Amino acid sequence: MDDRNCGDYTDYTARVKRKLINSAAIVGVFVILAALGEDLVVILLGVLALILHLLGVLLALLLRRWLDLRLHAARSALWIAAMIALAAIYGLHQSATRLRGNEVVAACEAYRSQHGRYPKSLEALVPGFLVAVPPASDRVLHKDRFRYRSSDAGFTLGYAGVAINYQEYDSGTRRWQLRD
Repeated sequence: MDDRNCGDYTDYTARVKRKLINSAAIVGVFVILAALGEDLVVILLGVLALILHLLGVLLALLLRRWLDLRLHAARSALWIAAMIALAAIYGLHQSATRLRGNEVVAACEAYRSQHGRYPKSLEALVPGFLVAVPPASDRVLHKDRFRYRSSDAGFTLGYAGVAINYQEYDSGTRRWQLRD
């Protein structure tokens, strides 16, 4: 909308407020889905929404539609804030999963100290070394278990991280690493 031909500015302002409230509600649902565990879908939708709103900003600039520019800029800011929240949520989930993984690693090492070998399965750690085998992810929509492999030389413990990355602990190197 061109500033010179904006018609009834009061009606326009009310429409903009409604659009911003709708955008904020959609962003809220997006953040809730991220917290519940829909990784790849949420990331792709969030990036797509942000790109579309940034394109709206560029289009409004090119067409010199200053009122629309403010709307698209505000919507873009909402999506940028959502992406920052998404990164924080995934960082917290990653930290929690890593802590649970480190508990399992410590239990495997304690088992080895007592039995002279690593356990054949994580269930062998219960109840002597762990109360229960913790889940790799405990989010509502993203339940995942640790993947464990043992051999005479050592063990690996892994889990699916955010989106499509795979984190793995190797007892030989005593480090967590990102795997393809």
